[in-house]
Amino acid sequence: MTLLASEWIWVAALFAALFNLSSKIPSILLSFAIPALAGYVLSKLLHISTISSVGQKVILAVWVILALGLWTWLFALGSVQELTISWPLSGKLTLQNTDALQTLLMQMIILLLIVRRSLTLPASLVTSWQAVRSSQIGLAAFLVFGLTTTWENFFSNLWPFALYLFLILIALTTARLAELTLNYSGRSPAFSSSWLISIALLALTFVIIACFSGWLVGVAMVETASTILNFLYLALLAVILILLSPILLLLVAAIPVLDGLVQEMLSKNFGQQQAEFILSVLQPQPGQAENFL
Repeated sequence: MTLLASEWIWVAALFAALFNLSSKIPSILLSFAIPALAGYVLSKLLHISTISSVGQKVILAVWVILALGLWTWLFALGSVQELTISWPLSGKLTLQNTDALQTLLMQMIILLLIVRRSLTLPASLVTSWQAVRSSQIGLAAFLVFGLTTTWENFFSNLWPFALYLFLILIALTTARLAELTLNYSGRSPAFSSSWLISIALLALTFVIIACFSGWLVGVAMVETASTILNFLYLALLAVILILLSPILLLLVAAIPVLDGLVQEMLSKNFGQQQAEFILSVLQPQPGQAENFL
């Protein structure tokens, strides 16, 4: 569940980055999380029920259609008489607006992917490798979000990433513990309530430290952080030059040799010699023709 919730967050952040709606992340996240959460609960109930697989597929297909319809009615479509799109993120938009239709189409595609993920994830065990891949995609999505946002409101842009880190750390830890304790019978003590609370507290501590460090570097100690980063940058350049110095010395020693070879090739003028040879072959030679006859 924590892995799925973390994916909702980075999907909302990526959508906000694509359509320049960084200030509307709460409403975007809510519009995607409600149908996905309902689908997750439905899939869980069907997984523990005695309904046949065909019946479960029919129920899930009906739910996907209903979810699209309800989501479109609640979040995307407004008054039918006005033939407009009433979307809380961007207000009233006419149906002839191409950008509005493209945005709506992108929203429905993302919603379908989220609903499909919420329906398939409960029926399978989440491995640590799946959690790692999800975290990689999520970090890339937040990288895009960070590069596209203006960061005018520090807290509103920071809390989605902090919440994502909190959830993905819990998902990574629990997935790894599940793999380590898979061969043991019975309930593992690693999944007791106290252990889960300790994991959540550790993740929360990590997020707080990371956010506080970011605040110090980006707000409170900008000049000091800039000086330290410049020093580290120069130190890194010095280390690279020291490591590459043998190669640079070889290149410096090879430059005179290469220059001599180039000068020798230019002095011989291979192109002119080849042209003269071709002209000599193509020129008629009457004496040789008479000897041949």
